[in-house]
Amino acid sequence: MEQIRIEHLTFSYRKGDIFSLNDISTVVDKGQFVLIIGESGCGKTTLLRHLKVDYLPAGVRSENTRIYLNGTRIEQLSQRESAGIVGYVRQNPESAQVMDRVWHELAFGLESLGYTQEVMQRKVAEMVAFFGLEGIYEEKLCNLSGGQKQLVNLAAVMVMEPEVLVLDEPTSQLDPVAAAEFFHIVERIHRELGTTIIMTEHRLEDVYSMCDRVWLMSDGRVECEGTPEQIATYLSDRKHVMYSALPSAARIYLQLRNGTDVPLTVREGRIRLEQILAESGRNMQSPDATADTAQKMQSAFCADELWFRYERQGKDILKACSFSPEKGSVTAIMGGNGTGKSTLLHVLAGHYEALRGRIRKQTGTVAMLPQNPQTLFAQDTVWEELCVSAGLAKQFCNTESPVLQDVIREWDLQSILEQHPFDLSGGQMQKLGIAKLMLADYDILLLDEPGKGMDHGAKCEMGRKLQRLAAQGKTIVLVSHDVEFCAKYTQWCGLFFDGHIVSMMDTRSFFLQNVFYTTAVVRMCRNLIDNVVTVEEVEQYFGKDEDPVEPEDNNMPKDIDDKSGTSSENGDCTQQKAVSNPDKQSDCQTGQKPSKWYRILPAFIFCCMMPMTIYVGHTILQQRKYYFISLVLLMEALGAFFVSYERKKPQLREMMVIAVMTAITVVGRAAFYMVPNVKPMAALTMLSGIGLGGEAGFLVGALSMLVSNIFFGQGPWTPWQMFAMGLLGWLAGLIFYRKRSYDWKRVVGISVFGFVTVFLIYGGIMNPASVLMYQEHVNGNMILSAYAMGVPFDLLHAGGTFVFLLIGTRPVLKKLYRIHL
Repeated sequence: MEQIRIEHLTFSYRKGDIFSLNDISTVVDKGQFVLIIGESGCGKTTLLRHLKVDYLPAGVRSENTRIYLNGTRIEQLSQRESAGIVGYVRQNPESAQVMDRVWHELAFGLESLGYTQEVMQRKVAEMVAFFGLEGIYEEKLCNLSGGQKQLVNLAAVMVMEPEVLVLDEPTSQLDPVAAAEFFHIVERIHRELGTTIIMTEHRLEDVYSMCDRVWLMSDGRVECEGTPEQIATYLSDRKHVMYSALPSAARIYLQLRNGTDVPLTVREGRIRLEQILAESGRNMQSPDATADTAQKMQSAFCADELWFRYERQGKDILKACSFSPEKGSVTAIMGGNGTGKSTLLHVLAGHYEALRGRIRKQTGTVAMLPQNPQTLFAQDTVWEELCVSAGLAKQFCNTESPVLQDVIREWDLQSILEQHPFDLSGGQMQKLGIAKLMLADYDILLLDEPGKGMDHGAKCEMGRKLQRLAAQGKTIVLVSHDVEFCAKYTQWCGLFFDGHIVSMMDTRSFFLQNVFYTTAVVRMCRNLIDNVVTVEEVEQYFGKDEDPVEPEDNNMPKDIDDKSGTSSENGDCTQQKAVSNPDKQSDCQTGQKPSKWYRILPAFIFCCMMPMTIYVGHTILQQRKYYFISLVLLMEALGAFFVSYERKKPQLREMMVIAVMTAITVVGRAAFYMVPNVKPMAALTMLSGIGLGGEAGFLVGALSMLVSNIFFGQGPWTPWQMFAMGLLGWLAGLIFYRKRSYDWKRVVGISVFGFVTVFLIYGGIMNPASVLMYQEHVNGNMILSAYAMGVPFDLLHAGGTFVFLLIGTRPVLKKLYRIHL
C-alpha cells in the first residue's frame, strides 16, 4: 500500500534554467525504509524538504507537481495532520532544539498539539524507556554530546508518533560509536514500530544494509531505484562515481566476484571472504607482515602538559594533554563527541590560553579552519574573500594573478567566484576555507571536521589535496569522525579520551590495533588477512589494482529499462526518464503569471480603504476610538501583506525578518528620543520596503509606529502616524524593489527620494492632521498655517532621513538581500 506518491516534481530555487529537482515521479510504500544516495548538490535535501509542509523550500515549482501523503495532497493537510504524519530530523543536532532540558524538549511537541498532562507524561515516559534516555532525562541539552543531542531530537520527533520519519544526514556530525548507536535506534523504529523511513546519508557503511530500497539521485532526478544489492551491482557495472561510497564488503565482493548476492555487512562480507580465500587456495595471512612503524621526524611544535577549562569552577576539558605532530605530515585526532578535540585545536591556534602547560618549538605560523567555515567569511563574493586572504586590495585584485589562479584551480573554485560565500554548499565552504588559509601562506593548518557534509568523492578529492600540501612541507592536523578517510589519507592517528591523547601512532598500526575506532575492512579481515586497512589493500592482495570508479560520463546508462516505476525483467533497478525537452519545463522556468488583482488589491487598501478608515474615525467616532482605528489599520496592512502572496503563504523566515525590522525601527526611535524630529524610523521603513517589498514596508512602518507609541504616548495621532509612515515604506518598495543593487549612485537616489517623500508625504499628512485632531471648525487658512509652521520640522526630519539613508542603505540592503529570496 503506497503512503507517499510524488508526481512530476520539478523545482528551482530561482527562475531560470537550473533545476534542483527535475521531473521526479516515484512512490514509497507504507513501512518501507528508503535510502537516498548521491553526490553533494544532486537535490537530496531539497527532495526531503518537499515531504514536510513546514520545510517546503522557497522557489518555483512546476504546475504539474503533485505530492500525496496517504492519498491527500500535502498542501491540503492541516498543520496538526502534517505534524502527525511526517517527522523530520535535520543534520545539525542543535538546529531543531528549542528548550533547555531533555524532558522539556520531549514534551514540547505534545504540548504544542494540545495533549493533556496525563497523556504527555505517559508518552514521554514510554519514549524515554524506548530510547534509553533515563540517565539524561533531567540533563540540560547544552551539556549533552552530539550523539545524545541527536538521539533526543529523534525521540522528540517520535513521541508524536509520526507515520513517516524523514532523516537528513542525521549522523554527519557524530563519531563512529555514536553513529552506530543512532542507526541501531533507527533500525528498531523501523522493525518494531513499522514506521516508514526516508533517509539521506553519505556514510553508507552501517546504514546501507538496513534499507529496503535505494534511490540513486543525480542532477536533480532519481537516476534509478532498487534494492541495495541491485543498486550496488548497478554502480559497479557502470563504474559510477558513487561506487566508492558503497560498504567495504560490497566493494570487495564486486571487485573479486560478479554476482547478485552482494554482501552488505561485515558479517556477510567475512563469510564471502572466507569462501573466496578457500577457493583461491591462498593462506590466511598478511600480504605484508611488516607494518609501517617509522618514527616521527622533526616536530612542527611541541605542546607540553596543556590544561584548560572554560569556567573557573568548571571541569577540566584538557588534562595534561601533550601533542607533537610531525612536520610535513597529515595527522588525525579521533574520539567521541564532546571529549575536547575542537577545544585542543583552539588552544593550539591561540584562540584560548591554556591554564597550564605551554607550546614550544613552533616552526611556523598557525591557522585554524573551524567546524563552521562561515566564521571565516566577511566579504560579498568568493573572489573578494580570496583577494583579502592573498593580501590584495579588492579594487586592484587581478584575475591574472598566478597565485590566485593556482589556488582557484587547485580547489576547483572557478564556477563560484561571483557567488556569496554563504550561498555555497557545505563542501564548497570547506574548500574555500582551506583555500583562504593557503593564500595566507600558513605553515600549520588545524582543520576541525574538514569533510563534514561532503560526499565520498569530494572527501577523497580533498584528502589527495591535503596529501599534496603535506608533501610541500605544510603540517596538517585534522579532527575527524570518518575512520575510512583517516585510514586512507593520513600518516598519523591519535585517539582523544579523558582530556588528552591516549595514543598517537602511525595510521596502519592505529587501525590494526583498534576494535571500534577502525575500518570495516579491519573488522572483516581480522585473522583472515591481518595487515590490511583499506579496500584497496585487499584488492592488491588478490591482484586487483584498479577500482572501477569515476568515468567521465556515468549519469545516463544506455542498457537499462527506461520505464519509470516498473521493474525490468532481469531484476535490474528501475530508472526514471530524464526530461530532455526544456519546453516541457517552461511552466517552472517562468512561474505562474501573477494575477493583476494581487497587485491592485494592496494599492486599493492603502490608497482607499485606509484613508476611509481614518476619515470614519475622525468624523463619526470623533477621535475617541483611536485604539480601535489603529487596530483596524493594522489588520488592513496585514491583509494587504498576505494578499500580495497570491496562493502561497509567506515563509516563517520572512515574518521573522519583518518582526526584526520592526523591532529595530522601534529601538531606533527610542535611541534618538533626545533629538527632536531626527529619527531613523522613516529610513528603516523605506529600506524594509526596498528589501522586502512594498507591502512588507508598509507593515513595518505601521507596526513600528503603533508599538513605539506605547512608550511615547498613544493618542488620536497614532492612526495618522501609522498610515503616513507605512505609506513611505510602500512607495519605496513600489519604486526600488525590483532592482536589487546598492551601488553609490542608487544609494544617493534612495536618499534623495527619502528626503522628498518625508517632506512632502509624511509632512503633508501629519501637518493637516494636527489641525483636524484639535479644531472643530477647520478652514483653508488653518491648513495653510499648519503647513507653514511645520516646514522647519519637516526639513529637519527629511534631512535626518537623508543622512540615515546615505549611511545605512548599503549595509542594511546587503543583509536584507541575503536573507530574502
